[in-house]
Amino acid sequence: MTAHSNVAAVKGGVVDAHVHLWDPARLSYIWEASLPSLARPCLPVDYDAANGDFAVSAMVFVECTARMGQFEQEVRFIEELATREPRIGAIVMQASVEDGAKVGAFLDHMIETTPLLRGVRRVCSFEPDPDFLLRPEVIAGVRALGQRGLTFDMCIHFNQLASVARFADAVGETRLILDHCGTTGMPEEAADEWTRLLREVAACGNVACKISEIPWIGGEHGRERMTGIVSQVVEIFGFDCIVYGGDWPICTLAKPLSAWIGLLDHALAKVDPADLTKFYRGNAMRFYRLAET
Repeated sequence: MTAHSNVAAVKGGVVDAHVHLWDPARLSYIWEASLPSLARPCLPVDYDAANGDFAVSAMVFVECTARMGQFEQEVRFIEELATREPRIGAIVMQASVEDGAKVGAFLDHMIETTPLLRGVRRVCSFEPDPDFLLRPEVIAGVRALGQRGLTFDMCIHFNQLASVARFADAVGETRLILDHCGTTGMPEEAADEWTRLLREVAACGNVACKISEIPWIGGEHGRERMTGIVSQVVEIFGFDCIVYGGDWPICTLAKPLSAWIGLLDHALAKVDPADLTKFYRGNAMRFYRLAET
């Protein structure tokens, strides 16, 4: 058994469904000035160092909010990395879904030229409008993804979670993946509301949940409270609709990646190996259509 005994039975190895890779010398990112500690190259060799003895066999690259006009450049940069790092098995790119059906031409171009393209993420958490997802143009743009077999990663602020169920119903066949359990910006006193809203989202049928980051709670009982959040997500969505994400290197703003891995080791210690395999590998392979290696 390894130090991470809860993943020892995951045949084929862990898939990290939420990895960021960047190089500010190659691209410009909207967060560089506000997060100077991250304004450095973060590449696969650095990711491996952060993982330590937690072995990852495949990864899904998730866009890093490159500036407007650099969306395709970011994808080409990741393709370059993938020629040297074959564990990069899928790309989730940035696209302006708020352009509505007009985004289709860009999507078609990228699908034709990008074999690893599996989905799109448009960070909504920076938008002040709690109903941003319900704008007709956004709905039309996200419907265009589903029509082309692409997923949509929802990176939202907690104050936008109340609109997700209506959004999910509106976008039809598009497979949605809720990043970070919808907890970004969630005040501690809103835990009951979060639980209620998450149940509404899970009931939609076309939404999966990525356990990729939750608010880091300190203090004497912090670990158990965080474990409780993970357990609630598991209970609400079930093991067929949840997926592991490390969210490196963003996660390091709170704690090292090893701390997040350790928390999940603790939270999932008694889970059946078949369910662990779904969470740590099988669901990511299915959601993002990764090739078996």
